[in-house]
Amino acid sequence: MDKESRVLYNFDPSHLVTTPTQDGSYEVPLTKEHVVKHVRELSDSGVDTFMCCPNMLRRKLWDSKYDPHWSTEAPSIQPPKNSYAWEWDDKAYFRMREYILGGGNPIAELYETAREQGLNFFFTYRMNDCHYLEKSDSHIHDTFWKEHPEYRMKDYGGVHPNMHPQLVNLLQNYMYPEIREHYLKILTELVQMYDVEGLELDFMRKPCLVPLPDVEKGRTIVTGFIKQVRDMLDRFGTERGKNLRLGVRVPHSLKDCHDLAMDVAEWDRQGLVDMVNTSTSYINNIFALRIESFTSVLRHAKVYGEMHYSLAYGKRWPNYGRRFIRNTTKEQYETGAFYLTRCGAYGVSLFNFVGSRQHEFNDPRGATYPGAEPPLAALKHLQDEQYLEKCPKHYVVNRFIVDSREYPDCAVPAKDDFTFILHLYEKDIVKYYSRATLRVETETSNHHLPVGAFINSLQLKEYVGTGEFFTPVSIEGLPVLENVRYFEIPIEVLVTGENRLEVHNLQKTHPKEFLTFTCVELAMYPTKGE
Repeated sequence: MDKESRVLYNFDPSHLVTTPTQDGSYEVPLTKEHVVKHVRELSDSGVDTFMCCPNMLRRKLWDSKYDPHWSTEAPSIQPPKNSYAWEWDDKAYFRMREYILGGGNPIAELYETAREQGLNFFFTYRMNDCHYLEKSDSHIHDTFWKEHPEYRMKDYGGVHPNMHPQLVNLLQNYMYPEIREHYLKILTELVQMYDVEGLELDFMRKPCLVPLPDVEKGRTIVTGFIKQVRDMLDRFGTERGKNLRLGVRVPHSLKDCHDLAMDVAEWDRQGLVDMVNTSTSYINNIFALRIESFTSVLRHAKVYGEMHYSLAYGKRWPNYGRRFIRNTTKEQYETGAFYLTRCGAYGVSLFNFVGSRQHEFNDPRGATYPGAEPPLAALKHLQDEQYLEKCPKHYVVNRFIVDSREYPDCAVPAKDDFTFILHLYEKDIVKYYSRATLRVETETSNHHLPVGAFINSLQLKEYVGTGEFFTPVSIEGLPVLENVRYFEIPIEVLVTGENRLEVHNLQKTHPKEFLTFTCVELAMYPTKGE
């Protein structure tokens, strides 16, 4: 297609086997109809570019000549007899194995359907996926990783900002030329097989390519690898008479990229990359994306801001297999798209958009929370500036957590005192919005303590709130009422530009009881008729 790419839709084919095909049952085999549904449901949406991961975590989903797993290894691998004892990776693998050995070809089917829908098609390849590496015999791992432990990190040599040391050491080390050669062969094979618009190198799964002591030298080596991929795309592009674009999915700030051996500024200076997709990995956090750190430096590549289906981690309850996830809503996606593009992003990216449909395999949680449809309506207007200017808004100042590690450069968590400058890009706020409200969440119950909220120095009036500002995707992971407080915002106090938000624990008595603010949300409701 090779049309403009403003809304990137990253699709992980793991969703094909982790989303039930019907009635919430994982016992029903995967079908082609279920595969193509994930593309066809994007019809008439604002999505213009389908970013297809060709792997299920590390396992390639085509019979590569560099890893012919499905023809040589898979037929002899038999599933454990007791399916209720399987772990997640077993269940995902064997559902996909049944489909592929039965004649299914998920990558080709996704590609052909995307073409039918008139979408740009990119492969987005995970350059160092970390899932289940601690389970070395998992079938979800690619054969190359299993057969070559000598090419792994082994000793990262320090503390990684968002990964646990034991996991970091199992990743592949790009200082070895064999690793770079392997990935270049795989990427070349994919471009040979499919007439794509380009490739995205997904460095967010995971953003660790070389040991810490080798970072400086590693930047040069990784840049050389990027140039090899660029040259490969140019060769195919010349043969096909089209420009094949190269994108990268990278951490949230230019500095973090540089510190992790990804010299994005140098890649741009050499004209190696066309698209830079800034990501917070898994938890949706538009305020953690340092869009301006990229746009102020990059002169060639277009910058994108990424949004995720998961807004926050909920509490882990007894008898359930995992922590609950609070899902991103239609209003939060639309607010994020408006904010990010006003901050200078050329477009937006969606990662794991359909994740709300999953409810785990045979987890008791599945009976309570059997999965929910994602807010497909949110995809309609993500680049409709006139609509986004005046639509309902839901700004969320939330925690920035990656793999249980918290980045310190966010406004929350904040002990007793929270301050945040919220830049509102909406014009004529008083004309187009009639009402606004604030919700404050704390780590523990807070109703026995005095809490004060201020916007632009005006103290807000508290009211008794009973739920969500907008209809949630699911009740899973929502804040409990004992931990939240609600405040009315006079609409005239909000201004186009900088707005100072403050929340304070006002307790003065002894002994002092502390509060930790973990999330602050501001909702704006349009005037009726607008």
